[in-house]
Amino acid sequence: MRIHAQTLPASLPALPARASGDHPDQVTISGHAPATNTMEAARKLFHTDTERARHIVRSFPIDDIHQRGNTYYYPPTPVFTPDGTLVVGTNKGTILAFDPVTRQERWRRELSPSGYNTPASTPDGRLLFSNHESGQVLCLRQDGSEVFQAELPGPLVQDIQLDSKGNAYALTRGQIVALDPQGQERWRQPAPEENAALLATPDDRMVLATWQGVTLLDDQGKELWKHPCVLTRCPAFTPDNTMFLATDEGVLVARPEGTITAADPLPGKPYALLADARGNVVVVTDNGHVVSLDSQGKERHRRDMRTALPSAPAVLGDGTILLCTAESEVWKLDSDLQPESIMHVPRKSGWRTIGMNTPQVAPNGAIYVGQEGNRLDVLSKEGYVSWRLDGYHRSSPSFGPDGSLAVAHYDQVHLLQERSLDEVLAEPSVEQPVSAQVERRGDFLVVGGRMVRVKKPW
Repeated sequence: MRIHAQTLPASLPALPARASGDHPDQVTISGHAPATNTMEAARKLFHTDTERARHIVRSFPIDDIHQRGNTYYYPPTPVFTPDGTLVVGTNKGTILAFDPVTRQERWRRELSPSGYNTPASTPDGRLLFSNHESGQVLCLRQDGSEVFQAELPGPLVQDIQLDSKGNAYALTRGQIVALDPQGQERWRQPAPEENAALLATPDDRMVLATWQGVTLLDDQGKELWKHPCVLTRCPAFTPDNTMFLATDEGVLVARPEGTITAADPLPGKPYALLADARGNVVVVTDNGHVVSLDSQGKERHRRDMRTALPSAPAVLGDGTILLCTAESEVWKLDSDLQPESIMHVPRKSGWRTIGMNTPQVAPNGAIYVGQEGNRLDVLSKEGYVSWRLDGYHRSSPSFGPDGSLAVAHYDQVHLLQERSLDEVLAEPSVEQPVSAQVERRGDFLVVGGRMVRVKKPW
């Protein structure tokens, strides 16, 4: 799909035109390396959906539910372990692990149905699954073997927080419970029964936010400081461990020792905060402004986008900012908020788009932009929409070791990666089993790795 860039002012360079050689259908078989310029490549060309394979590297069947009684569930959130294993926990209680290379299931665990669909991964690859209905915590190694199970004093009100040492911190109704890497309780202390949130900082401290204020705890549960303000958004953390706190009155700058000062006034209420590698903080306001603050909270630059900004921006390692707008645009700004380009994403319908998610940028430069969880648009690094994935889904929070993004629906998980047709044809074939194995999963039969719905007589 080809998208033309709009005519831009002189200060905005227009996107480059796509070269004819980039067209996905223009391929020269003779250009392949000798090892791949064979009948195998020809077989793939005629027996593989090459257009789909250019975007979907692998697909795995799962079986999840979206409703139980009056409770509705999101699709599962897939995660990658450090060794590349793809792990998916379903709301039915099944935990599945797949090998992205062989396309085979590595292991599974069957548990009682509940909220096991958002695993957290420790630095050494252990996986923690928290049951939001019963207060159970399960920890597994990357190979599926069990490390521990723990029973908390009550159901969790949010996902478990982890520090760099592998310690886990759970917030239940009325309690904060700290567990060591072996699942032994380290300490616990009272917490409000409602309207509370717990967040781990990069330097292994805990931020407890309540209606009464913000409290900073060390890894032993000791209170370091407390400030009477109400957080409205998640804090931003700079490399020197300074916290930028979003409140209705503006942004506060909290130093590690507890000194708290007010940042420069903003043109609106802070909607999202993100820090870059240089210690600057990008603030998006509720009235469409973007403001850059330095590490002291002093304003560096500001820009009025003149439209609503529906999501937090993405801040890249070099300070580049990707920002979605309600006009179905993705703006690329430099660290001084100067526009570099504008990318256009087709609206999901004829109406104004207000549900675009924070962009995710792959190692190869491809940009993934979700619209209200129902569609995922893929933009090339040049800024053109190259493909889209329809259907309600959840994406992995990060990319896998091979640069793939995992996207889960209720019935399958896709590994997405932008590839050329040459790369698809050069990929070695995966050995298939001699005989297809048939397995029943709820209303589906899994036949040879494909999920087929069972036809019912009524």
